Amino acid sequence: MLERRMKNEFLRSVERFVAVAESGSIQRAAKTLNISQPSLTHSVAKIEEGFEIRLFHRSTRGVVLTPAGELLYPRAKAILSEGGMAVREISDLKEGQIGRFHIRAGVSWGYCFMPEIMANLKHSFPELDIHFNIGNTSEAFPQMEAGEIDAIIGQILDHEESLAGIECTELGTIKSVLVCGNAHPLASKQKVSIEDIAGQLFIAYEPDVDMPNSPLAQMAGNSKANIDIAMRTRSPHAALEMVSSGNFLTVLSNPFVQKYKFPSLKILPTDFLNHEMRTGIYFRQTLVLTDPFRQLMRDLRKAARSINLPS
Repeated sequence: MLERRMKNEFLRSVERFVAVAESGSIQRAAKTLNISQPSLTHSVAKIEEGFEIRLFHRSTRGVVLTPAGELLYPRAKAILSEGGMAVREISDLKEGQIGRFHIRAGVSWGYCFMPEIMANLKHSFPELDIHFNIGNTSEAFPQMEAGEIDAIIGQILDHEESLAGIECTELGTIKSVLVCGNAHPLASKQKVSIEDIAGQLFIAYEPDVDMPNSPLAQMAGNSKANIDIAMRTRSPHAALEMVSSGNFLTVLSNPFVQKYKFPSLKILPTDFLNHEMRTGIYFRQTLVLTDPFRQLMRDLRKAARSINLPS
């Protein structure tokens, strides 16, 4: 593959320096890099010769960085990250395809639509190395900047849109809903008011709860009262399970609740919960030239239309 062929001698030297620095042993680093120990020893010597200074202290217990090595290490990590990104992007441009695709998605897209989309992508491109994870997308942007993630699908965060080399395409708006168990006192009401939730206990989806634009923050602002959070969880499935007991309320995205709610749960009609989340995909600009990305975008837009999201 072009990506493997393109790793030039400079990047290879940086990679070997970082491997030795992180392992503290030339022998362990050689094993990690799958090269011979003499070859790695020679590479380290050549790097030091180029800088005209010792980068490692050697002893029978291994190697440690000298002050010069400690100065070089963070720079080398950054070079390795940027160099790897450059190799992948040039490969995208030359071949119109990618060897790996690392994707992070938020809860609504991740659980409701992406499993089928990812399965279709793998079926169409069986050689593609796909890594797919679901989680808080706002935490993934540093990984995208470092070249570790290729695309992020979830909430659009205005302050993240200026990342160098990264584009954002809006997919649509997802609404939140208030959920309770059938045994909850509010389950019988035809419409729940903001006053009705005063004193009620909530299960909070933790990645959202402290964000100023979260549905719980919006509700607290509307009622001018603190929302009583009984428990926080990073699992939306666990939130629904706990709410089904009849003792709690929770607020989650409508697509997720519609897909996973069971008979003992009820979506409550309200006259106050108008929380909407703009969603989209952040991606490396050169991905638009690749066939896997084109298929991904077609499937994302189809999924958005299927739940009446404005495209």
